[in-house]
Amino acid sequence: VVTIVMTLLLVPLEPKYKVTMWTVTAVITVAGTVLFWITISRVPSKATGWVLKKMKLTDEITHNRLTNRKLAISMFYKLAGRGFKFFELYLIFIIMGQDPTFKDVVFVEAMILASATLFFVVPQGLGVSELGITGAFVLLGYPSYLGVTYGLIRRGRVVSYALSGLALYVAGNLPQLRLLASRQLARKQGG
Repeated sequence: VVTIVMTLLLVPLEPKYKVTMWTVTAVITVAGTVLFWITISRVPSKATGWVLKKMKLTDEITHNRLTNRKLAISMFYKLAGRGFKFFELYLIFIIMGQDPTFKDVVFVEAMILASATLFFVVPQGLGVSELGITGAFVLLGYPSYLGVTYGLIRRGRVVSYALSGLALYVAGNLPQLRLLASRQLARKQGG
């Protein structure tokens, strides 16, 4: 929401885009506020409690009670991650030989988030992020092929992070994996 509001305040857009973005921002803000309230409250309304019970959410909320401290810490980490994401987007611009303004980076991030929100049903957002990025690039006056390239660089980044995590997992669990493999081999030879 903050990213979209910053975009609306900083980036000059046609009125038709601003109305749509303000509407999306309002809907996301209301939904987020309701979820935030449910998270920190005791869900006092019987009607709300009934709906949540039918959706089996009250069991999860009461079983894993989120304290205000935990909520604040998780929000801090989320915002720190967003800050890192802006830096990362800026670095991709630099790698591509562009000189972006802060507005450019904020607008690209807003379009990524808006496209991900609208098309959340697409697995892993395949093509969705690229569409949002390319749309942002075109609206900012960059060539569309730079938007596609930018999107593919971001997709490659996700794959490299996943492979790095997998390599760290395997390296950390190598003794257990060897033991498991030797047990399976012993079963095959003995059976």
